[in-house]
Amino acid sequence: MSKRKIAEAFQDEQPVQRIHRDIVIPIQKTDIRKIPTNISEKEKYEFDYNQRPDSSNYETVPVEMFGAALLKGMGWKEGKPVGKNPNGLLAPIELKPRPPLLGIGADPLADPIVETTKQKQIVERDPTPPPPRRDLKGQTVRVTEGKHKNKEGTVLDTSTKKDGTSVKIKLKDETIRVWDDQIKIIQKQWIRPHIRVRILSKKNYNQKGIIQDVVSLNTCIVKLEGGNLVDFEQCDLETVIPRVGKRVLVVKGEEKGQVAELKEYNSKSERVVVQIEATFDLVTLTFDDVSEYVDVL
Repeated sequence: MSKRKIAEAFQDEQPVQRIHRDIVIPIQKTDIRKIPTNISEKEKYEFDYNQRPDSSNYETVPVEMFGAALLKGMGWKEGKPVGKNPNGLLAPIELKPRPPLLGIGADPLADPIVETTKQKQIVERDPTPPPPRRDLKGQTVRVTEGKHKNKEGTVLDTSTKKDGTSVKIKLKDETIRVWDDQIKIIQKQWIRPHIRVRILSKKNYNQKGIIQDVVSLNTCIVKLEGGNLVDFEQCDLETVIPRVGKRVLVVKGEEKGQVAELKEYNSKSERVVVQIEATFDLVTLTFDDVSEYVDVL
């Protein structure tokens, strides 16, 4: 039987299944026609040979179509889950490669925000920032950490950076630079009972209280506005300036220990004019030299 006769024998059969621009999927099981039994072995071979795809057929078929053909040959239909389970996957699981050297359980870092002229990076700030320190220039300080621990010197300059504030200190035989949290200001004692003070330490920052007793050179007991008694060091406190007409206690200078009346004050220059009750003298002092006087503890 010739090729023409073989073709005529199958002319009434359905054409080979084609998808996507008439591209034949050559490996689908249903596409291979059954070999007739009433022909010779040679004709069977020629028939089977002509049914097989050549290399050009494979090159024209996308690789995903081979996979689709295999699944369809196993009974899969487009739009239905893969496998016998009706709750199977409708979409394939795509591999998400992990960055190199990323350990098990670690999450990759988010992409950095690039600062532009139109959009700037939003930096979250601490809702309770640390209390600001007064001007340290000229202050006598003691180093509390590092290789210069317990050495004393005078502050020459300060420099504020992103990481914090560095302090330049003149020691006896050298000049060093440390962070501001590595020093402690050495002050002459000014804390006294019966004065109102403001708290500078972080826990009770900006609260006011009245000094009840001085227990050591730099430590005192303060009664806070809520009634609690708390121990504070002198470096954690600052003076409080009341309204004009109120009484103050001089805590520094030649008039130290004298009670006076506040006559005027200047916030810009941080200076006050007080009248000493014992002598009626008018004296100009700084905010650090006086504090509000409280007669009853």
